[in-house]
Amino acid sequence: MPAIDFQFPNTIELRDVPRVLAKILPGKRVHRSTVFRWVLSGVIRDGVRVRLQVFKVGRRTFTTGDALWEFLKVPSGTEAPPQPSTHISTHQQKKNSVARQKLKAMGV
Repeated sequence: MPAIDFQFPNTIELRDVPRVLAKILPGKRVHRSTVFRWVLSGVIRDGVRVRLQVFKVGRRTFTTGDALWEFLKVPSGTEAPPQPSTHISTHQQKKNSVARQKLKAMGV
């Protein structure tokens, strides 16, 4: 992940991130504890742990708009969410076959 650019800091205090996100994503609320979890634990994407980049000035913790965008954006290469598996086990196939035969015998 790229380092935070301090030349033109578009800084956001960490406690204000939920308010910033509420403006960007109307109707979606993010709790303050979620933002701190993003910093401490991060999230796992494609098997890699990604954390929200922050920096401290005294006792206050900040991030940047760019760092927040990098953290929130969908990783490249994942155009659509993965589809559920359509594999049916042999046992389930047998049960389906028996059910079809019973339905056929009943005239359905």
